[in-house]
Amino acid sequence: MDGFKSPASPRWPTKAWAIPEDGQVFEGRTQSGTMAASVEEHLNHSGLGQWQASIFAMSSLMVAADGMEMTVISLLRGSLKREFELDDIGFSVLGSTVFVGLLGGNLIGGYLADRFGRRITMISVALVFCIFGIISALAPNLWVFAVARFFTGLGVGSMVPVSDSHLLEWSPSKWRAKLAMTLTGVAFGLGGAFACVVGIFVHEVVGGDEWWRYMLGVCVLPGIISLPLLCLYLPESPHFLVVH
Repeated sequence: MDGFKSPASPRWPTKAWAIPEDGQVFEGRTQSGTMAASVEEHLNHSGLGQWQASIFAMSSLMVAADGMEMTVISLLRGSLKREFELDDIGFSVLGSTVFVGLLGGNLIGGYLADRFGRRITMISVALVFCIFGIISALAPNLWVFAVARFFTGLGVGSMVPVSDSHLLEWSPSKWRAKLAMTLTGVAFGLGGAFACVVGIFVHEVVGGDEWWRYMLGVCVLPGIISLPLLCLYLPESPHFLVVH
């Protein structure tokens, strides 16, 4: 956020503003008594650009992973029933574990982001998703699979609201609704569609009763790709930094 200068533009706020010598942006008054430009004003003045596009791309990978995880369990119904010797009721209970985790993630994701920051929360829940997604694919028995699916759902369930709010806190106000709907709607839908297409391909290529393991491995790929990107390039939310 540093490096902003006051341009001769009618779009820039007309009230007096200043940036401290250390270059940090904050809301309120400087020691000299002039009003400091708010984060909101800086974001609205700078507009939408490459910075928001990179955050959107990283967040989209995890939201797409959510769409894949919510879709894949229905594709694996026959294979999982045979693998773990389940009837219809047993499969329904097993399939619900990821949705219970998703609900839990939705409930705690916002708290974690407010408590520890958007960046560290997104990295942590992406790591949880990747670890337990891989365990799901390698699960040796029913109980390991059920627990792994719960924590997989917990990871993606926490990621979606946090990544959404993080993106919006970096975006100009007039673009927030569009970006929110694109991230949660389009990215999620594309993830679900991608899971279906890849599922057909994996089933035809791998075949047998073990193909579901490969399919669950594919669903972890967006998280594996996004995790190093989040660690290296994801900035903290400016609003979180101002508050803390």
